[in-house]
Amino acid sequence: MCLVSDERSKKTKNFTIYKFIKLSGALILTAIYAIGGYMISDSFSYGVIMGAVILIPFYLYFSRLVNNIYSRKSDDIVVPMMNYRDHVPDTAKTLVNVPVLGISGEHLIKVLNHLHLIAVNNGTQNIAYTLLVDFPSSLDNAEEKEIASSLADEVEKLNKKAEDEYIYAFFRKKSYNPITKEYMGYEGSEGLY
Repeated sequence: MCLVSDERSKKTKNFTIYKFIKLSGALILTAIYAIGGYMISDSFSYGVIMGAVILIPFYLYFSRLVNNIYSRKSDDIVVPMMNYRDHVPDTAKTLVNVPVLGISGEHLIKVLNHLHLIAVNNGTQNIAYTLLVDFPSSLDNAEEKEIASSLADEVEKLNKKAEDEYIYAFFRKKSYNPITKEYMGYEGSEGLY
């Protein structure tokens, strides 16, 4: 018997019931309002228009009401808290990713130095930091290669100074796109990092 699955199916069933209550309550009120509009004006189309206009506000009202009841009735889930204030144990090694747009070499060096300060202040034991660099689309690929090599040298200097590898830099490879006639990341049409 799987207790977690049973609990999850029970919550899903309750949530489905509350969704049904929200929608049916809004539809009942809308129907009453539409019938009232029909009786006042003796026009079926006027009643339908009134019902269509008032459906969204009634649905929002019922959503708020049912969500309030549902949140008071459901049990809170306790999320375990982990205290890593003193140090991060070997079983909880982590990698902090920092996406950055490679506008210029100076900008990337500033970001790298800022990341180095954060790393030194927070400790580097079992925590590594990664710069995920994406360059904007360009007609030439040579400048980015120079920036990437100089940033890689800076990363190496910082890691040697600390006698530990705790900062990494990854660059999204750019390729030539014949349609736009420029170098861009593979998913450049999806946007930059």
